[in-house]
Amino acid sequence: MGQMETLLWYDCSPPVFQWPQNFNNLEITTGSKSYLVSRFILTGPGPEEICYATVINDITEHKQQQLQLQRLATLSAVGELAAGAAHEIRNPLTTVRGFLQLLREKVTDPRTAELSQLAIEEVDHINNIVTSMLQLAKPENGQIGPLDINQIINETWDLYTYSGIRKGISYEKELAYGLPLLAGNAKQIKQVLLNLLKNAENACNPGDKIKVNTYVDNHVICLSVTDTGKGIVPEQLEKIFNPFYTTSSSGTGLGLAICNRIVADHQGTIKVDSQPGMGTTFTVCFRSIDVYKSNHQQ
Repeated sequence: MGQMETLLWYDCSPPVFQWPQNFNNLEITTGSKSYLVSRFILTGPGPEEICYATVINDITEHKQQQLQLQRLATLSAVGELAAGAAHEIRNPLTTVRGFLQLLREKVTDPRTAELSQLAIEEVDHINNIVTSMLQLAKPENGQIGPLDINQIINETWDLYTYSGIRKGISYEKELAYGLPLLAGNAKQIKQVLLNLLKNAENACNPGDKIKVNTYVDNHVICLSVTDTGKGIVPEQLEKIFNPFYTTSSSGTGLGLAICNRIVADHQGTIKVDSQPGMGTTFTVCFRSIDVYKSNHQQ
């Protein structure tokens, strides 16, 4: 109250000095929020006094829903391509891999054997990409039932953190007591957790830290994975859930896309907050089993 309106729009896009004096429905982005703004000039009591009437609508949720629909449409297109191509790709891959194994076992030259093993590893890498595309197209069917998110974390903790600990990364978990049960498929939720932890591990160097939290926020069960790694620059944040987008030379760019698909199928949400050089937090939220049952009974 009593301050200049421009204080509301610090570091926004487009910058406030580029706004026209009168306008309808200008979309503004500041931080993680999006607004639909209209502004009109009003003549003040004095002949030279100019005032503004500004109408602001928060459209952040609408923009997020739009983005989610675009992502799901992309996933659907990739899925149709994967389902049609996977069978045709996998059959020759199996044949090639079999002959390479036979060659590796038969040859006596160590260099040829080494090259054969390298070729086998590359074939396996292609096969993993095809498998990931199929998971992206249609995650494995499984029964939705009551799950304890803390139990899933505890059951998989040693396995999912082993490689990171060997690299010198430290891990911490802070699990809220007495969480409601979520509605989900255990295998798929474990896959989301694994992908998020691997993503955090890839962003970290020795001495960095990864922390896993669980909590309840507005009647939904939330899981967050926070790392102190290199962070993500703003221009990459909008793309990280897109299929095949990766900044890693060894990645397929499908891990986060699969997470997004699984979370969407569970009617949950996934979001990311990051600062370059400071680290990244992925937060996944799910409905409780009671809310899930109530919605489906209706």
